[in-house]
Amino acid sequence: MKVEFATMGSSLAVPIPSSLAEQIGAAPGKIADITVRNGELVISIEAKLGPTLREMVPPIGDDIEFEPPRMSGDIFRPADLL
Repeated sequence: MKVEFATMGSSLAVPIPSSLAEQIGAAPGKIADITVRNGELVISIEAKLGPTLREMVPPIGDDIEFEPPRMSGDIFRPADLL
């Protein structure tokens, strides 16, 4: 299959037809390793190890109320624990 290079900012972009993308598991947001082997461009999709921190922790919204801790006039010194 032949495709035409395009520009994306200061880089080159290669459109990957959806039929080929499905075969290698490529999708928006996935990470790929791009190398050159024997004069050919090789694209490998990285295996996903597990959920990212962003996927595990829900976003914090503006609806959360926060009160700063109240400070007393005392100064805490770690040596006071000894």
